[in-house]
Amino acid sequence: MGTEDNKAIVRSFLEALDRQDFDALKEHPGLYATVVRQPLIRAAFPDLRTTIEHQIAEGDTVATRATLRGTHLGPVFGVAPTNQTLTWSVLLMDKITDGKIVLHHANADWIGVLVKLGVISAPGGEIPRPSTLPKA
Repeated sequence: MGTEDNKAIVRSFLEALDRQDFDALKEHPGLYATVVRQPLIRAAFPDLRTTIEHQIAEGDTVATRATLRGTHLGPVFGVAPTNQTLTWSVLLMDKITDGKIVLHHANADWIGVLVKLGVISAPGGEIPRPSTLPKA
């Protein structure tokens, strides 16, 4: 498979997350933790949507920078629903073998989410919160 095919596999995985089609993720052995964790996150943010901002691929590895947007309608991290619409970023690195995601790393800005929910103070003081993230 080529790099464009590999990028399409990751895009398809993110689209399945947005549909909350967790069964579709089970075909990828590298997404085991995602299949376990995402139903909890998606219950807290049922309208969560992913926007891919930048995606590159080299060999069998795909790097994706995305923005997540959703309304906090269920408990998360012990915080009751706030009805706030939150935006945060995530960086993904995925290894594709034989058309399957076999290794998945996700680094989401959970500190930023906790700050926006008022659970913790921003490190080093208040961080300006633009209503939308700038496009790359």
